[in-house]
Amino acid sequence: MSVSIVSLPPGVQAEMLYFNIKCLEPVYLGSQKLYGLFRESAPILRGTRILGLLAKNIERHPHAPELYNLLLEDESALVVYDALPNVDQRSDEVVQISATNGAVIPMPITAQTCKCLPGFHRSWKDKSDKDKPHGVWDTLLSLWTERNPITSCPKCHSGIDAFTGYALHVPQPDEDLYIYCEQHQERRAHSARNRRTDTAAQGMLYTNRLIPAYSDFWLQILVRGRNETELERRKTNLLELLTGTHKLGGGLSRGLGTVEIKQREPDSPDYPTIASRINSFNKMLAEVYNISNGKLFFSVTLLSRGLPELEGRLPLANSQELHDALFPELKGCTLEFFQHRFGQFSGWSLSWQLPKPAIPYITEGSVYLFSTYQSIDALLPTFEALEHYGMGECRNEGFGRVEICAPFHTEVKPV
Repeated sequence: MSVSIVSLPPGVQAEMLYFNIKCLEPVYLGSQKLYGLFRESAPILRGTRILGLLAKNIERHPHAPELYNLLLEDESALVVYDALPNVDQRSDEVVQISATNGAVIPMPITAQTCKCLPGFHRSWKDKSDKDKPHGVWDTLLSLWTERNPITSCPKCHSGIDAFTGYALHVPQPDEDLYIYCEQHQERRAHSARNRRTDTAAQGMLYTNRLIPAYSDFWLQILVRGRNETELERRKTNLLELLTGTHKLGGGLSRGLGTVEIKQREPDSPDYPTIASRINSFNKMLAEVYNISNGKLFFSVTLLSRGLPELEGRLPLANSQELHDALFPELKGCTLEFFQHRFGQFSGWSLSWQLPKPAIPYITEGSVYLFSTYQSIDALLPTFEALEHYGMGECRNEGFGRVEICAPFHTEVKPV
């Protein structure tokens, strides 16, 4: 997704840099749990992990005091987004297209697929029609309008289920192509070692879930500066700190965690603009659902977890309170419909022997549908600012990234 600099504060300039992260060894990103025998690991590299790697490399740098401004300045700090899994380049069955032709996106929670043969049917080659997946489609508009609902698979009439994960979206002239990004994981067991007796501590066997070697991730970092000279200097500093071979995650003494980070070419300029996405969204509403009442409709989809400022607001009594809590920037707009899920950050502090504060967050893929009587031109600066800054707190760590009218919401038929 392209980021416009129109919405930046006066004098501040920005440029998106693109990276590939290849795991040369299995990577363990799970947290250690006291007396926990099974340790899970997320299938993506969170922006907080990349920020931690940058901070560690800055600490070792001879000009560390100057470089810390990359992370600490308010309006011009780096924005490190979550690194999402790319298409498995080792697969011979999936159509291979470089990520530079599109964008890796989390699937919205309104996505549905066939239970018997789930997946995108256009992304497979050399397969007969009976073996190909039956496609994935979006249900946001049918759920809201309660018209043309798909209650069973259009091809085999079996049950349907939610489709989760990540996909590479490649815009094409006739029909957009979506390729599922497989999230491979493996398990590795080891025993805890008692260094005093040189035996297995308490006879316990731990199982860690790992990201396998040669997994590939797609990373974006927004670099900002107060002027052109500062922007170029910050880009140079970032490339020096980030590119190369690094250690990431835990278990570094057990042959884990080596990754290689390289800069790659930017996204294709063919990715649709905000205005074109909104026009396509409203055209779909008029043609398929016969809704054209003078209002402008648009959706806001979370591309990463959101941390809204909910302190003192819970419970939210109605959709207006939800609107004010999540998107106060969208004044003059009405929240018509939403599909979202909440999660919670929590844990146990080993230092204090107390539970950590529970912080609610909104999961990626959550969708909000708005309507307004304002024009696209009047709202375009607000939309650009929302895509640039995101929503909620901790935005520099990759939280709260959103997309206006994600193209997948117009895929009301299986793709």
